[in-house]
Amino acid sequence: HYRSPLDYSDMALDVAKAGLDRLYETKRRLAEIVQEKTQTSFPETFSDALNDDFNTAEAIAVLFETCRELNKALNKGEKTDVLAAQFLAMTDFFGLLTQEVSDWFHGEDVDTTQIETLIKARDAAKKTRDFSQADAIRDTLTNQGIILEDSAEGTRWKKA
Repeated sequence: HYRSPLDYSDMALDVAKAGLDRLYETKRRLAEIVQEKTQTSFPETFSDALNDDFNTAEAIAVLFETCRELNKALNKGEKTDVLAAQFLAMTDFFGLLTQEVSDWFHGEDVDTTQIETLIKARDAAKKTRDFSQADAIRDTLTNQGIILEDSAEGTRWKKA
């Protein structure tokens, strides 16, 4: 709430960064599937929070709850058009998620070609069951501040 003191510390900044990471990850997941354009309004709880003396803390809580529900629906393969539209409308309202997802996770000062080449070499090493080489490549990337995320769709990476 605007009358409440702000907790400004390194820990609070880390928590805020982790929250933005979650929101950007959801945006990435939405970009990977075809979404129909859906006209929507904000969730009622979001509007109620803003109408309650502009309670942004509560409105942001609604945003994160919508994000959680949206990810659960995506995990189950359910139709997510309305939730996705609400999620994007709320992030637009706050001016969040304005960067491209790849810029957010990869950064602008990273040699993406080198990283992609190392990831391909790691994947090849894993296929030939050369796990020590695969681990060495992962360690090299980790030392460069790159976090790898293996999934059924392949390996994703982001800058720590």
